[in-house]
Amino acid sequence: MKAQQPGASAQSAPAQAGGNLDGRGQSAPVRVIREGYVAVQEGFGFEGSGQDGAFRATRPALPPVFFVAAGLWAGIGAAYLFLEAASLPVTLACLFACLIGVAGAGIALWRTRYTVVACALVGLCLGGVCGCVAVLDYASDCAAALQQPAQTCEFRVVEDAKQGDFGASCCAETTLANGRAIKARINFAADDGTRDSAGDSASHPEALYRFGQRFRTQATFCAPSQTAAHYYYQQGIAARVSADQVQRSAPTGALGVLLAFRQSALASFDGYSGEGAAFLRAVLFGERSGLDEGGFYAAVKACGLAHIIAVSGAHLVVVSSFIGLFLRALRLNLWATVLVQVLFIGCYLVFTGLPISAIRAALMSL
Repeated sequence: MKAQQPGASAQSAPAQAGGNLDGRGQSAPVRVIREGYVAVQEGFGFEGSGQDGAFRATRPALPPVFFVAAGLWAGIGAAYLFLEAASLPVTLACLFACLIGVAGAGIALWRTRYTVVACALVGLCLGGVCGCVAVLDYASDCAAALQQPAQTCEFRVVEDAKQGDFGASCCAETTLANGRAIKARINFAADDGTRDSAGDSASHPEALYRFGQRFRTQATFCAPSQTAAHYYYQQGIAARVSADQVQRSAPTGALGVLLAFRQSALASFDGYSGEGAAFLRAVLFGERSGLDEGGFYAAVKACGLAHIIAVSGAHLVVVSSFIGLFLRALRLNLWATVLVQVLFIGCYLVFTGLPISAIRAALMSL
């Protein structure tokens, strides 16, 4: 044991003991005495900073916000999962319990100064509150949609239409008569009255209803079938609508220009078939309708390479890196380079139909 230096006070001994290392060079458990109570941090990466008893993270160590975020994620997932079939009183009781938990965990966090357990509890209870609110909001959307009388509504496609065994369908947003915005699943008839530019009935209706497209139709909102109820709940879809005699309208503004360019680019691939064309449509435009033809996507999944086809962070990183190199070759300053890359990522998201994987990757890359 090292001898105490002359002039060192006896009060600093507990703080110095908290920062000592064992024979293997690892941080020993910290024992900090402050204001009449003892706080013991066993291997969580915290150590005492001196006589004030405050905690400082060792290196390497996970920051407290990590445990809050992990608890938040777990709380939202648990609440949204277990309250799917719960009644309104049960959901309200869980919300009230989570609010009490937030208050209690917040007090514990304030008293114990950023312990791992307190940080995780704060995030868990906050996640429970968010999950309960999301469940209540979804139940309100479903109730409002089923009370909506049959009338003509305007929809905006939020996900490219897909061709299934029972025709084309897509997910779209609309605003009800009471001003509430909801998501609905639109099922198109084989001949829904839609006409292409030549005035003929569209042979592939899914090609006419891509992200950003607006249309009006007579809508009767219905509850999903029992087998599809779980899927609707997971996707936040409040009701289903059978569309007939659809009137399409082109989007306007800057978004309309991007969507029109995407539509033209996709149309340029119509004359090509095969696995290569399907792969390029999926990677460049997020259009996955041709992947299942010939078993191409099944073979890709069997090889464990399905992530290559999904528009995700790998594509954004590669493309953004090339753009960054090109801009640096033009001797642009840092702010101009960042601005151009952000604008490109935004345009690329719109160009691929704003899939969830691409949105997540864009937020992480920014």
